[in-house]
Amino acid sequence: MPLENWPKPIRLILFWLLGIQWAHIFLSRLSDDKPSKLELLNRIFQRNHFDLATSGEEKIPADQSCIFATNHPHGLFDGLGAIWLGSKQGHDCRAIGRHFLSVFEPIRDWFLLVKLDANRKAQTGRQVVEQSVDFIKNGGSLVVTPAGRVSVSRPVWKAARDLPWKTGVVQLHRGAQTPIVLVYVDINHSVIRQLGQSLHGVIRALMQVWAYRLGRTQKLHLHVLDVIYPGDIPAGTLKAQTEWLQAHFNTLVESHQQKSS
Repeated sequence: MPLENWPKPIRLILFWLLGIQWAHIFLSRLSDDKPSKLELLNRIFQRNHFDLATSGEEKIPADQSCIFATNHPHGLFDGLGAIWLGSKQGHDCRAIGRHFLSVFEPIRDWFLLVKLDANRKAQTGRQVVEQSVDFIKNGGSLVVTPAGRVSVSRPVWKAARDLPWKTGVVQLHRGAQTPIVLVYVDINHSVIRQLGQSLHGVIRALMQVWAYRLGRTQKLHLHVLDVIYPGDIPAGTLKAQTEWLQAHFNTLVESHQQKSS
């Protein structure tokens, strides 16, 4: 049964136990004076003294909508970080996210929400693509994590890497005829995050809400690696073009890491 159909007293108790009620109150208080999206994100990050850094921002097109495609190492703050990055450049940014994020009501409209099945496939895939293309064509910019789930460590103590990317990012690129901004999100590795994700993505997210509530800081470095314009991806099937895009991204990440080491 969907959570919104549960009796209100039970939902309130559950939300309190899981930290969702706290997050709702916290976000509501932060946004009492109706700050901009960028200002509200700055407040969220400053509360726990996040280690924020960016590079390559000058590559982001300033005069047109974009698709910000990122790796997905964290599952919560990487998406918010990418929205922040785009908003800094004046973009009206939203992110495609799991339907679970709708519980965070004060920032619910920052997301285009997707329900996923057990195989990480969108249950309303076509509608999501159509809605996203319309949003981009009407001047918005969209953050996507093409892997569709949090990056995976094998074994858990090694650096996490994205699973094979889904074709949705190329479908959006084709449909909206807009650039893809490739963003590498660099955060600290966490074995606990990986263990939580192995149980369930919602469990991992709730662990992160509690960690934030208790004051945990976070490294959040966002590096703009490249901008892919319409026509830059070699001709081929959706699958082939997506594989090319991920391989190109991985090559750029490796090069960036070598230069930074």
